Amino acid sequence: MATKKSGKPATKTPSLSLSGSQSVESDQGITLAFATPILRLALPGAEFLNKGLARRILEQEKKAGGRQVSNRGGWQSDGNIFDWRMPELSILGQAIEVGFRSLCRTLAADQTGLAAASLRLDGWANINRDGHYNRSHSHAGAHWSGVYYIDAGTPDPAVPDNGTLELIDPRHLGGAVPAPGFPLGHRLVVTPEPGLLVMFPAWLEHWVTPYRGPGQRISIAFNVTTALPA
Repeated sequence: MATKKSGKPATKTPSLSLSGSQSVESDQGITLAFATPILRLALPGAEFLNKGLARRILEQEKKAGGRQVSNRGGWQSDGNIFDWRMPELSILGQAIEVGFRSLCRTLAADQTGLAAASLRLDGWANINRDGHYNRSHSHAGAHWSGVYYIDAGTPDPAVPDNGTLELIDPRHLGGAVPAPGFPLGHRLVVTPEPGLLVMFPAWLEHWVTPYRGPGQRISIAFNVTTALPA
């Protein structure tokens, strides 16, 4: 039996004007706005990178006392790790630039000039052993931040959220009145894996839960500052 058409014109979904087109439209008249971009990239050939990076970082730990910033316990290198003369760090820097370009293609409505944007990388090595963690913080003065995991250690499986990276929902007021199906004020948990690169806006608050277990977790944290050509 044929379905009789109502003859009424289709209802047009009202459009929203958001600066920079920072929204995602669905076909249900719903706009997902104010999204926070998180990049996760598994690097090919990570075993080669990680072997050389781990050896150099562990050697550097023996030579230098390190510094305490957001880390509670553990070891953090001084200076900019990308100044170390290592082919592995050059490859990692290229991977970070690939991640940055991918984020730009996803987020920027106008790509003019972005292909020529210059990047400045600042990074430092981290070694966390049993009981070490990083308190909640953000990276002021940079545009993007991230971490590359070299060695995830051997976390105790009996400990929940063991040594994970937790990204905190920036919409704090959204969690003031919990509502079913409305996941605001929550956390995004990233489980470290060797070869995993994570990148997010530098203003996004985050922390690292205490690592529990033998061995050590080795990572490189970094900041990306960009500049468009004049």
